[in-house]
This record gives sequence, structure tokens and C-alpha cells, in this order.
Amino acid sequence: MASLTPRTGPLGFANAAHLLRRATFNPNKTLINQFAAMTTDQAVDQLFTMPTYDLPEPIATDTGQKWIPTATTPTVTATTMDSNSEYYSVFAWSIRRSEKSSTIHSKLSLFFHSIFIVNYPEFVVSAFGFDYFSLLDFYATGSIKTFSKKISRLNAMHYYLDNRLNTAVAPNENYAREFLELFTIQKGAQDGVGSYTNYTEHDVQQAARVLTGFTNIAHSQRMSYLDAECNIPLGRKVIANHDTGNKTFSAKFGNQTIVGATTAAGMDVELDSFIDMVFNQPETAKSYARRLYRYFVRRTIDTETETDVIVPLANNLMNNNYDVESTVKLLLKRIHFYDEDDSTVGDEIIGSKIKSPLELLLMMNNQFKLNVVNPLTDPIAYVYFYYNYLWGRINLSGFPLYRPLTVAGYPPLYELPDYDRLWITTNNLKNRYLYSIDSLIGGFTNNGFTFKLDVVAFVRNSGDFSNPANATTLVNEFLQLCFCDLPTGSRYTFFQQALLGNLSPINWQNEWNNYIATNNSASVKTALDRLVRAIVKSPEYQLF
Repeated sequence: MASLTPRTGPLGFANAAHLLRRATFNPNKTLINQFAAMTTDQAVDQLFTMPTYDLPEPIATDTGQKWIPTATTPTVTATTMDSNSEYYSVFAWSIRRSEKSSTIHSKLSLFFHSIFIVNYPEFVVSAFGFDYFSLLDFYATGSIKTFSKKISRLNAMHYYLDNRLNTAVAPNENYAREFLELFTIQKGAQDGVGSYTNYTEHDVQQAARVLTGFTNIAHSQRMSYLDAECNIPLGRKVIANHDTGNKTFSAKFGNQTIVGATTAAGMDVELDSFIDMVFNQPETAKSYARRLYRYFVRRTIDTETETDVIVPLANNLMNNNYDVESTVKLLLKRIHFYDEDDSTVGDEIIGSKIKSPLELLLMMNNQFKLNVVNPLTDPIAYVYFYYNYLWGRINLSGFPLYRPLTVAGYPPLYELPDYDRLWITTNNLKNRYLYSIDSLIGGFTNNGFTFKLDVVAFVRNSGDFSNPANATTLVNEFLQLCFCDLPTGSRYTFFQQALLGNLSPINWQNEWNNYIATNNSASVKTALDRLVRAIVKSPEYQLF
């Protein structure tokens, strides 16, 4: 049965790998070994330590310096980049942060983004996109409710969902509708004309009235509108455009009346009252609990899981002001997450999810400890790698990261019943192999920079392999690093033969020792490339 019984004792290698695959993009062997020696509580707490970044802000390709003013660096070096280059700079910075992080922040930031969707090209200016990413990161382990109040004021959101056009004389319901339908409580089943389980069309109209007068700022005014709590620029309030009348909601919200504001300062109070009302609904908490569960654990939620896991998670959210950290810790520290709460043979949780193209590529980079260009010494090559190579291949494989086709987001993250199975389609699978996996071995060259896995150097120098000359040990350690479960029988033989080809284990030992003696890697490179191709193209590697 599904159980939130705490897990005790050391994690061990397999559980540490599972935790890092689900909670980060960085399940490299060094980190797995560190976490394996920790207790479950210690390991999960470690994931929630504040990350440090060697590149805290985007850099310009022409200067190699920070170019977006922030509260901590209000004075920056001027850039001559065009708007496209600015756009690429922010994209590259965001993806690199995810790749390099060994904490849960990047995974949670993506979780927030997958719900509170903003399409990057509609930000108008890249600095507003940077503010969006900064807001995601700032509140990644904080309160979803507080985050929802801030993003309702964010310039990027005002542009994307048209609240900048929402005035008392010309109401625009776009943001209000998505806030209820997609971002928070969700509809539920229709139970009448213009009425759903959780809210009515009348409630959408009242919410839009609450949101009148909240609008964007000009780019030139950006640093004049820093939020007092997070120091991130938000939009402005225009009381002349605000509907000052009282707003009365339907019986779905207890017929609650929110008093209309008559001052700009009062508009914040009114907005907070509306958002508090929505988050006081138990269905809002259950909505987020289910989303967190599907994001970190598995796509299916049966009656038992709903009762034993979802309801306690929802209660924790409501009792702790929708605090993400305490709720996710409650989930990741329990035996259920590690598939230890029943006697069913076979994995129900570990290895039950399909990697997104983002997870696939970033995990490959980190598992194989690829050395990528330094952004501080070669900013142009850095941007080309993270935008042209990584983002380009993520997009081609079916994940238009930060550019969703609709405000609903990415189907594999919300569309029932298949969810993550939707990452695999005929076209996406072809591109996953062709553009993501083959290019790892074959290499990618752009703007004079070549990205390519040197698997021989990885095996020899990474410290991940105890005895590369021993074919059995080498294959076992590769599979242990890359797979949720070690294959057996003919499946194991397949991977061993991928390495050995026509060689015997003794022949492989001789080939490796000869390479060490002569530094001529030609023969061992062919074999190791063949092994890596077999691993990363396998069905097992697509799962985590």
C-alpha cells in the first residue's frame, strides 16, 4: 500500500541515484557516491541547500560581462548585442544553471514554469525574461501562494496573458481565466451552464475585475519597480484603470466579497485577498499535490495513492502556507518514493518515468562529465553551445523549452492519461536518437566550437571506473551509472558484446593496457564509443 512512512538509514547507491535523477539534472557518480553514504533525511536536506552559481547572471557575447541591471549589480557594462543575441544570452544562462546545479532548485524552477507558463518570445525585452527566470528561482523552494502573488504582477506575464490591457472600462479576462483554470484550482467537471466543480464563469469575471489596472512598465523604468521582498522588477499599478467596486464571488467560494481598492496601495491588498481566497480552497491544495506527485514520482494516481499520499501532501501545503520545501521533503523522505512500501515484484516507481529531452541531454552531459566551454573566457562559444546545440536539440526532440505552443504548457507534463509517455512519438523518438544521442558521439561543431564526448578520456580520468582493463567491471560500472536497474541474462550480454565485439575479455585487457602504455587510443575508442551508443540508445536509458 502507498505509505508516507519515513525512510531511515543510509540511502545506498541505487536509491541515491534515483533521488538525484528525479530531483536534479546532475546524477553524476561523484555526487551519487556522496549521497549514498547519507541517511535519507541528510540527503534530501542537502538537496535543499541554497545553490551557488559561478555565473549568477547572463553575460553579453560582445563583452563577456553582465549586461542586465539587477538589485545587486545595478551598474553593468554596456552591450552592443542585438535583440536576438540578448535573447540567446538569457536562454543559455538559464539552461546552464539547470545543468550545473546539484540541488533541487532547478527541478523546482522548471516545475513552477510548467504551471505558470510564459512564452519567452512574447516577453518583448529579454530583461523581462530574465526577471521571470529569477522569480522562478527565488521562490522555487518557497510558497506557491506567495509566488502566485508576485507573478500576477510580473511584466512578462502582463505581456503574455494581456493583463496590461485589463482596465475597468475594457476588462480583459485572459489572465484571470488562466489563473483559475491552469495555474491554481483548475476547473473540475462541468456541473451547469458556465459552472464547474471549482468555480464559475462569474468568478472569472470577478477575478478579472480584481486584476484591472495591473500593467507593465517600460523597459527604461525597470529598475524603479523592484519588489521589496525579492528585489526583482515587477509591473506597476494604475488606480485610474482599476475597477474600484466590490467583487462578490459565487457559492464555490462561499459567496465571498472582496472590497474594491481606491488607492494603488490598496490594489495589492485586494489582489492578495483574492489569491488567499483561491488558495484557501482544499481543491487548490490537492491540485498542487497531484502535480508534485506526478512530477517527482509517477504518472498514475490510484484511489489508494490519493488517500494515503495526495491528501496528506495537500494538508501539508495548506497548513504551511503552501510551502514547497516542507511538502517535497515530506514526499522524498518516505518509503513510497523509493518503492519500498509494498512487496510487488518489479519497479512501480523507480524507472517508471520517461526522461524529457531536457533531462536526457543534461543528464548525459553530467553523467559523462563533459567539459564544456567556459562562458567567462569564450562567451560566444558558450552561447552557441547552450542555445544552438542544447536548446536546439531539446526543441527538435519535442520539448520547445520556454516556448510552449499554448498557455497550458507542455502536454507530457499535464495531459492525462499518458503524461510523460507523450515524450515518445514516432518523430520525437527519431530526433531524440539522431540529434541528441548520435551527436554526443559524432560531435557538434558551430561557430568554430566543437562539442564531442571523449569517452576514452572519461573512462581513464573521471575516477568513475575502478578497473577499466576488466571488461566485466567496466560494463557493470557503466550500467550502474546509467540505468535504474542492472540488466541480466541476454540483455547484459548485449551490452558486454557492444564493448567487446569480436574480442575476448583478455583481448580487451590487452588492448586497454596497450593504450595506457602507448597512448594510442584508436582501438579502445571504437569499442567504448560502441558501448556508449548502445547504452544511451537503449530503452532502459530513456527511463529514470
